[in-house]
Amino acid sequence: GMSRKHIIEGCRNSLKRLQLDYVDVIFSHRPDHVTPIDHAYITLKVANKPESTRTEADYVPVSSPADGTIILIGGLGASTTSHRVVIDHGCGVYTVYMVLNRFAGVLSKYQSQVDNGQTINPKLPIKSGEIFGLQRDNPIDFNVWDGSAWLSGFANPAAYITGDAW
Repeated sequence: GMSRKHIIEGCRNSLKRLQLDYVDVIFSHRPDHVTPIDHAYITLKVANKPESTRTEADYVPVSSPADGTIILIGGLGASTTSHRVVIDHGCGVYTVYMVLNRFAGVLSKYQSQVDNGQTINPKLPIKSGEIFGLQRDNPIDFNVWDGSAWLSGFANPAAYITGDAW
């Protein structure tokens, strides 16, 4: 289950099996009628700190999970701290990052263009583990997408159109 007790027990058992002392991130997903099964929202502990006390040191690097090509970067609305990055990993598999706070590494040079409303199709190669962004101020919406198939029954597409609350 998703209770605190079960998450802690599961974590402790995993750490023991993996012969590790700690984990950096716990990733959990609670399915609902709107969020596709391939979506995850990752919240950082720093998001609980008052905004006025957050520093540059609180940013956490965001990296590519596999080799690929960054095919799209853009803003989300009027915010300059909410960006979208799409990476094509080949064979119709994409990773999509939404509400990314800041670009880093290979994307740094595009920050001002995207902050000024541009959407860019850079076709930049990226390696597994290569840092391209920084996150601090809000959860990041991360998903893995298979462009060749739609899994029916996992999401209610009409909810996106009707503005159903998440």
